[in-house]
Amino acid sequence: MVRSYFSFMVQVIHFSVVLVCGYIVAVYIEPIIYTLGFLPIETGNTFWVYLSIISLFCIFQMLFRGLLQLFFSAPLIMTTLADILSFSPCVVLIAHISGYFQEIPYVPARILPIFYLCLFIGLHFFFKLIVLFTSVYGKACSRGYSVFWFLVVFVLTYISLLGLIQWKHSLIRHRFFQVKTSAVFSDGKNQTMITEVPEGSFVIQPFPISNDENCVWFIRAGNKFLSTTTIFLYVIFSDKRITPFVIPLQVSRDTWTEMCLKDYLPNEGLSFIISWSSYRLPVFLIRQGLAPQFSLKSLEEVREFVFSEQRIGKMIYKTVYMDGPYCEREVTGEVVVR
Repeated sequence: MVRSYFSFMVQVIHFSVVLVCGYIVAVYIEPIIYTLGFLPIETGNTFWVYLSIISLFCIFQMLFRGLLQLFFSAPLIMTTLADILSFSPCVVLIAHISGYFQEIPYVPARILPIFYLCLFIGLHFFFKLIVLFTSVYGKACSRGYSVFWFLVVFVLTYISLLGLIQWKHSLIRHRFFQVKTSAVFSDGKNQTMITEVPEGSFVIQPFPISNDENCVWFIRAGNKFLSTTTIFLYVIFSDKRITPFVIPLQVSRDTWTEMCLKDYLPNEGLSFIISWSSYRLPVFLIRQGLAPQFSLKSLEEVREFVFSEQRIGKMIYKTVYMDGPYCEREVTGEVVVR
């Protein structure tokens, strides 16, 4: 009886440790998720981000423990105690979060989080090998105990799917909120009202436009562009039966690039969404808001990001300036304000 109670308490402690470590991992990788552009901070709702990461972390841990029990008839108490010890490398993440590990010689500060995350993964994997050794060579217990972990995995899978769906919806709203409209831009010659569009965000064209109209936009490279480069514009229609299209476009920080959608729009007037990316990506990723916003297209950009002394701020993402649409306008290369 005492042994059964002790075994039950060990399993409860194990699950509690997994939850706590899942939260630590979620907190630690939050800045990395933000850097990639998948943190919906504009909506003020990061609960689903944390819930999804913690659930996914726990799924892999519980599944690992359940499979050990199923395949190797692992000793119940000893294997679980060894698995609890496998989470001790979380101390590395806690030390870095708390500022105890501030810098390492010859390692740029920008990639320190990735360095410590890889260190945690490596140490955690090493301890998992010890857990595997314990499960194989210890005194065997019933394989039926694996049902407990598989039931937990089933519940966590449902929670993680719910969290991922809500995270995606929050991310799409976040991409709409990122667009800054009605800003005044001056190129030294003229001033115009422009829309600032971060990479991967969504611009709504609210009123219907058809190919009978001369629909012209003007686009200019914004912050974080180091030179003239090619971007990819995605036009996604409100009617899902109409196939979205992709337009390669060369943009520069010095001149406006003219873009006419007359040959791409359907005959009937439709509203649509414009998005853009530094890379050509599958349209379904763009439509679901799953395109990364952080992009480095050259060694120069990599060097500027990694070795820059400036901290990561709100201007981490590339942006373009958009002016339009105009229905009747004959101009090429620059915007003339009337």
